[in-house]
Amino acid sequence: MKTEFVVFMLIVIFVGATQALVSCGNGWTCKDYQTCCRHPKGFFMCCPITSGVCCCNGETCCPSLSMCSSNSVSCYSCPSFAALLSPEKYSGIPAATMTKAIHKEE
Repeated sequence: MKTEFVVFMLIVIFVGATQALVSCGNGWTCKDYQTCCRHPKGFFMCCPITSGVCCCNGETCCPSLSMCSSNSVSCYSCPSFAALLSPEKYSGIPAATMTKAIHKEE
């Protein structure tokens, strides 16, 4: 039992240490489970959600099959266009905050 736990922990450590990066373009990268989003100022941000939807402000993102609110602070299910027109009447989930992508100087 103890040996299996040690092997499991070594696998977890190894997988975490060898996490792949995905190219966003122009030398910018995010972790492979993140989504690259271009910021309005031209650099890239990393959405912590796989296949996330990038919001217009360049700072937040939403899960796939959802839409950002007009102020980019909430996420709504795609067919919920009424929520986008009158967000005060509907409750969405908070949009996720992104981190700046890593840039490799060339």
